[in-house]
Amino acid sequence: MGILDASDQDDKITASIIYPQQHTGLTGNVRMVSFMMSAEKLMANSYVLRKDNWDQSMEFYQRLIKKGRITSIRKYLASTGTTFFNNIIVSLPPEAYFIDEKTEHRANINEIKGYGNYKLVLPNEFNTICVIDGQHRIFAHHEGADILENTIKPLRKKLHLLVTGLVYPETMTYDDRLKYESSIFLDINSNARPVPADLLLFIQTLRDPFSDYGIARRVLVQLNQRSPFYNLLELSSTETARIKVASIVKYALRTLVAITDSGRKDNLYYHWSKETGNNLIGSKDRELLNEYIKFMVVEFTTYFSALKSVFEEDWESKDSKLLSTISINGFIMAYQTLIKHKGVGHDVEFYRSSFEKLTSIDFTKGKFGYTSSQYRMFSKKILEECFGIKDVE
Repeated sequence: MGILDASDQDDKITASIIYPQQHTGLTGNVRMVSFMMSAEKLMANSYVLRKDNWDQSMEFYQRLIKKGRITSIRKYLASTGTTFFNNIIVSLPPEAYFIDEKTEHRANINEIKGYGNYKLVLPNEFNTICVIDGQHRIFAHHEGADILENTIKPLRKKLHLLVTGLVYPETMTYDDRLKYESSIFLDINSNARPVPADLLLFIQTLRDPFSDYGIARRVLVQLNQRSPFYNLLELSSTETARIKVASIVKYALRTLVAITDSGRKDNLYYHWSKETGNNLIGSKDRELLNEYIKFMVVEFTTYFSALKSVFEEDWESKDSKLLSTISINGFIMAYQTLIKHKGVGHDVEFYRSSFEKLTSIDFTKGKFGYTSSQYRMFSKKILEECFGIKDVE
């Protein structure tokens, strides 16, 4: 077991295992180290990567700590008084380093090829160890007001958790670290209990912001910050909103916004690149990507603002199906076919006068005649009645 020796500045773990890189298969000069650390120290110095932080940043992805799981694990902990056998997965901070116990000199991890005796030195600072997986096992040791606290209190210091830490090369960027951690999260959870669709969507966004899924979600995030969709889109399981987005991205939006050189006129990238002369094919230019997303947000805002102005009562009513996934997907699919025939850049009045022709649809619950398998059928009705287009695809 590792012995934790705390000083004013650093925590020194005197028994750690640095795995030779050839034994782990990790790429990008990422190294793996295992050690034991008390739950008390882990709670004091770690943070959990989440898919939402307090300012709704998109850069964090973990599942939130669930009260039910914490309670269950806490009961187990109090009844057994033993540590957990499975390891916690974390990312170690850039300030972490190793000392050769024979020479007492600082060791360069890139020069450590085999197993040896090394002391792991971690900064004794709040929010320095990033928990990728195992947050419930850590925080089940928390200080509580429940009847289990008297039993768990001494265990916080006594029991040590097995931790596997990732050490990144100094040259790895912040974005690349996030991608690496998100990949590990997906690998761990692919064979575990089902992960919510909105979380998987977020992870795909993080993994590749230039992917069709990543772009579609970013468009929705920005639409959710303005009229007519302000706070109507449920982008996280921590929120409750009228419109769930996973099916919208998967079945309607991603093909419309994808960066592609297919030359298809029912794709917004085709129109944006033709209009601006910009090229994102194979590019990693985030500023240029932001410009493309702004263009799409303007297009969708104009389109759906006109829809809201025509069907204001349905838009506001919770008894209406206008803001159901079925309906939203139908309108997005109709828009996709529309730009193939009539291009982009239309104003609100063009769309408003078009939507006023949609008189055969009753969006009232029980009267709206379309289901989740009929997105395309509904979009054809919109195209024919509103825009005089017969979609033969």
